[in-house]
Amino acid sequence: MRSYGDWDLRPALATLRVPVLVVHGESETVPMDLIEEWVTSMPKGMATLLRVPGAAHFTYAERADVAWPAVERFLGGR
Repeated sequence: MRSYGDWDLRPALATLRVPVLVVHGESETVPMDLIEEWVTSMPKGMATLLRVPGAAHFTYAERADVAWPAVERFLGGR
């Protein structure tokens, strides 16, 4: 978190009251531990983290076989 300076999303994330699917490539330059901290900052049960192996920033293109079915399940409420 220190690398982001004073820019901290956690207080705002704690106020979310909608389900959130966080899709993050395991090869992304933004560290997974930072993303995990954002996800755990959201209200319990509201956020789901999808770790996409073999993908970086453009998970939907790099691993469409993983990303899109998960998005469809999430949007379909399953």
